[in-house]
Amino acid sequence: MKKLILPVLMLAIAMSASQVNAQQKKNFISGGISYNSSKNHQEGVFSDQKNTMFSVAPSYGRYLNEKFSIGVTVAYNYVKTGRSINQNPAKSSGASFGPFVRFEQPLWNSKVSVYSEAGITAGFGKTTTTYENPNYSITYKNNSFGVYYTPGLMFNFRPRVAVLASLGSLFSIQHTVSKPEDEKSKITATTAGITSGFGLNSIQFGFMFRF
Repeated sequence: MKKLILPVLMLAIAMSASQVNAQQKKNFISGGISYNSSKNHQEGVFSDQKNTMFSVAPSYGRYLNEKFSIGVTVAYNYVKTGRSINQNPAKSSGASFGPFVRFEQPLWNSKVSVYSEAGITAGFGKTTTTYENPNYSITYKNNSFGVYYTPGLMFNFRPRVAVLASLGSLFSIQHTVSKPEDEKSKITATTAGITSGFGLNSIQFGFMFRF
């Protein structure tokens, strides 16, 4: 009986130490990447609308407790739109940064968690549209500010390693100011509500490493 108790006791101590060690991991780095390419055909139009989007967003965060964390994200995105016959293609690129707060709710013995993330973003970039007839291009400089809410799933494969999955931002408020490079005029736009891009076409995957 004593020979049985000792190994069981050692195993319990090891599991307890592992759990404490996992809970002591206060910091994390994470990153998300997404790519989307689509083609839309319209009746009566001789060419198809083609859209390509790519984005990458590394983050750093710190746990306040087991469920709440705060952090900051830096992101880069690239968007290209145009028609298959190359009529007036437009290219946009930009960077953004901002703080976020995240809440995690573990499910199924902590292997899977549902998370909710809300944040503030400030960004800058440019959009260039090229015209063929006559041959010229227009470039706009863009500045933006907004808030967002993104739900998702977190798969905890190891105490240190997790994979994140989401369908994009569910709700957002965005204010954008665009200025042509050679003109003094500006265009402002504000949007708010359920994000039209939320869904399977905007699926995003990322990783998280705790330390």
